[in-house]
Formats: sequence, C-alpha cells, structure tokens
Amino acid sequence: MVVFQSSKNSRLSLAKSVYSYFQAHYLFIRRQFKHDRISIFRRFFFFLSGTIRNLSPQIWELCHLTSLYLNDNNLTRIPPEISKLEHLVYLDLSANKLRSLPAELGDMHCLRELLLQNNQLRVLPYELGRLFQLQSLGMSVGLLG
Repeated sequence: MVVFQSSKNSRLSLAKSVYSYFQAHYLFIRRQFKHDRISIFRRFFFFLSGTIRNLSPQIWELCHLTSLYLNDNNLTRIPPEISKLEHLVYLDLSANKLRSLPAELGDMHCLRELLLQNNQLRVLPYELGRLFQLQSLGMSVGLLG
C-alpha cells in the first residue's frame, strides 16, 4: 500500500505526485504484463484527509482506483466527474460538510460501500437507486429531512 502525505501548502503537488506515481506504475505494469490481462490496480487505494476543501481534477484520471477515502475533510461538494472512477468499489465521504451529492454517483455501478456519515445532507439523489451492487450505505441518523 502507498500512502501520500502533504502539508497545507502542497496539496496540488500531492495530487500531481500521486498522479505521476500511478501513471509510472501503470506503464511499468503494462510492460511487465503486456500479454496478460491482470488488473494489478484492484489493490490501489487513495487516502486524502486533512482540511481539504476542493479536489484536484487530476484525481478523476485515476480511473483504476477501487477505494477512495475522502473522509475527515472540509469538502462542501463532490464534482459530477467522480463518475469517471468507474471501478470504484469503496467510497468514504464521511465527516465532511457535504449538503448534496451529484446525481452521477448513480452511474458508479461497481460501488459496494458508500459512507456518508457526519455531513449536512438533506436529500439523497434519486439516481442512487441504480447502485445495484451497493451492500452498505453509511448514514447519520436524523439528518435527512
């Protein structure tokens, strides 16, 4: 497992470092296993916690991620581009300041676990009903109005 850390002033460089790391490893793995259809990326996780308010667009290019931990930040919104992470199985958005979720979350058909506790959500998108693989939905009691 790879864990990246950053200070407050280097969040953009963190996203660039992570992107470069995954790109380099992807190219290396493609060269090593070019005749096999082995998906090494099924074991990749991405942790990003602290006081982050906005997400870098480069995160959405990590399309082979299976787990994304964005918990314990100050996120107020999740961009619709999150649906580009089509292999995502686990998404932790807990302990942020989210008031709504993008309808595009319903397009993430591989998603099995979605954690939304400790946010300021009032409604959930109707499109979440299309998440047929979803096994666990973490919610705080009494927040939805």
